[in-house]
Amino acid sequence: MTSKLIQIGNSQGLRLPKSLIVKYKLNNDLVLIETDNGILIQSTSPRHNWRELIQREGSNNSIEGENELIETEFDKNEWTG
Repeated sequence: MTSKLIQIGNSQGLRLPKSLIVKYKLNNDLVLIETDNGILIQSTSPRHNWRELIQREGSNNSIEGENELIETEFDKNEWTG
């Protein structure tokens, strides 16, 4: 399948066939990901940039002691794992 860039105002765009839009469930909000082989086009999702945000923010937002174990009565008396 081939396509051509089309003029859209002062920019250029790519017209996608409806069959691809339906097949890949594309919506109006898309993510463009640069790869070594070209550009990957994906629909956004509520979590589309979580990995990037986690890597960028990392432990900058950690709360002191947040990884400490808080033992409950269930842990003490009933847990058998």
